[in-house]
Amino acid sequence: MTTQTTPTERKSELLDRVEAAAFLRLSPATLANWHSTQRMKIPCHKLGKRVFYRESDLTKWIEQQAVNPII
Repeated sequence: MTTQTTPTERKSELLDRVEAAAFLRLSPATLANWHSTQRMKIPCHKLGKRVFYRESDLTKWIEQQAVNPII
């Protein structure tokens, strides 16, 4: 029997591209495109050939994207 890790059981704050995309509700391809073109500058860490994102950085980035509607 194998056990699956839930987000609350995750031991590391580092998310791979698939996990980060799910957190942001994007496709991994969109996140990869944004990273390679620098269209959206989301903080990440490159370890070898792999790219990782900190959940706290993603949350902060989301907050920075807030738009104030014109009233």
